[in-house]
Amino acid sequence: MLRKWLLTLLAATSAFATSITVSSSNTNQKVVGFGGGVVYYQNWYGAYVEKSDQQSGQTAKDLFDTVFTGLNLSLLRLGNWMQNDSVNSGISVDSMIVAEGRARLGDHFKIEMSSWSAPDSIKISGSVNGEDGYGQSNTLSYSTNSAYGDRKYESFAHWWKVTYQAYYDMGIEVDYVSMQNEPDMDAEYAATLFGPSESYSNDTIAGYAEALHAVYDSMQTLSN
Repeated sequence: MLRKWLLTLLAATSAFATSITVSSSNTNQKVVGFGGGVVYYQNWYGAYVEKSDQQSGQTAKDLFDTVFTGLNLSLLRLGNWMQNDSVNSGISVDSMIVAEGRARLGDHFKIEMSSWSAPDSIKISGSVNGEDGYGQSNTLSYSTNSAYGDRKYESFAHWWKVTYQAYYDMGIEVDYVSMQNEPDMDAEYAATLFGPSESYSNDTIAGYAEALHAVYDSMQTLSN
């Protein structure tokens, strides 16, 4: 049976075989770098550093040498966890991780940041975390005075601006922003639903296009 399956696979591969020509002079998309994320695990780093200070043979330097020097990361993904417009302990740990990375990799080291949820105060559900079945309530609240649409896009954009500045003030200079992680996934953990646009989703959930426009405009007013 296995032999028959392999023969069938080979026959199918031959039937659809084609040639590919790669031209180094024709650049379509620039690869910025390769790396990883600490979006849910930064406190593990903090706990390890605290533990290593108390035990001989385990050092934080060994950890960061392995993660940054050893892997030679060029891109690190962080989460925007300031859903209530206040600095939480996660930023200080992120700041330590980023400082250790920059000390080893310099300008080669870039930061990308995503948000998982908007603040609970501007969501219909009133909750940062989603829940299966939330659906249309796990999105931005309605607004009657938004210049971008029918949701609280300005509030979402302002939150992104002030939290970006807070991370910057802690020594985290973000190079790339991904405004919303998994925008169309109704997850049980921290999440906010976005459709491609308000018109596309028939105004059942907030529009990604409208939110992106608002965030872009708000970020342009940053002094840095």
